[in-house]
Amino acid sequence: MTDQIVSKRYALALFNAAESAGEGLTEQVQKELSFISDLWEKNAELRAFFEAPQIPGEDKEKMLQLTFRGKISELLLQFLLFLLSKGRLVHILEINTRYDQLLKEKEGLVEAQVITASPLDEGLSVSLKEKMEKKTGKKVSLTYKVEPEIIGGIRVIVGNQIIDHSIRTELDKLRESLLSLKV
Repeated sequence: MTDQIVSKRYALALFNAAESAGEGLTEQVQKELSFISDLWEKNAELRAFFEAPQIPGEDKEKMLQLTFRGKISELLLQFLLFLLSKGRLVHILEINTRYDQLLKEKEGLVEAQVITASPLDEGLSVSLKEKMEKKTGKKVSLTYKVEPEIIGGIRVIVGNQIIDHSIRTELDKLRESLLSLKV
C-alpha cells in the first residue's frame, strides 16, 4: 500500500473519530496535529528517536505520553500511540496534510493557486475570487505566485486540475502545431 493511501486512511479515521467525539474537536485536533507535524518536521532528534529500531516500543510510548499527555486531546494522543504501535508515526506529516484537506472539504472551502507573470491588482484578485466561488459554489482560498516565465495570462491550480491560459502555454501549442506541419 502506498504511503499516500495509508496516510489518507489514517487521516480519515482520525477525522471521523473527531467528528463523532463532539463539536469543535475536528478543529482542535487539526491545530494539535499541525503543531505535532511542525515539531516532527523541525526536530531531527525527535524523528531519529521514534524511527530508531534499537529503541524499544515501550520507551517510545512513554516518551509520547510524557511529552503530550495533558497538552493535546486524549483522542489525538491515543491516535499517536496507535500509529506508533503500527509503525506508522513516520507518516504524521502526510496524515496532517490529508486531515487538513478533509477539514477544508467539510467546511466547503476550496484552495487554489493562481500563477501570473506579474502581481495581480486588488480588483482583479477580488473579481477572480468571486468568479471562482460562483463557479464552484464554495468558498475559495487563493494563494498567489508570480512566475515571469509564463509571460502573461493566468494559470490556476485547483486540486489536481490545472486551468492554463498563459501566453507561454499558447506559444508552446503554436510552436508544436507549426512543427507538426508538413511542408
